[in-house]
Amino acid sequence: MSSVLEPSPALQGRQRHWVALLWTLQLLITAYYSTLPAARLGVMPGSDKLWPLSGYLILALPIPLFWTGWRKVCVAGVLLALYGVGLEFVQRYVPGRGFELADMLANSTGVLCGIVLATRLRKPIFAFRWNTAANPENSR
Repeated sequence: MSSVLEPSPALQGRQRHWVALLWTLQLLITAYYSTLPAARLGVMPGSDKLWPLSGYLILALPIPLFWTGWRKVCVAGVLLALYGVGLEFVQRYVPGRGFELADMLANSTGVLCGIVLATRLRKPIFAFRWNTAANPENSR
């Protein structure tokens, strides 16, 4: 019996390792900036809900590249949304930061938008970027 989050063969070899490394780095950077005191973070222009929405949208983009099938993608998306919820709880104890349900909603909406966007772009990305027959430069 296979695990729910068993990776798909969509990404292979070195591409998979690089995407996983970059995704892990993104998760660590998100945790760092989410737990940074407000005084050190400074004022960010624009809507304070647009930043977490766009950040989690970017974090969710690799999910459909790692896993195929809606069940696996949904489980990974829920886990990423819970990561955002957990960081929001941590912010309650960070000086100058607050716990907001609206931020949790923005994080989760970003995850959903990122998964939908990446799912729509998945086929063209794999057809062009990692298909050595369509793009001979990638066979090196």
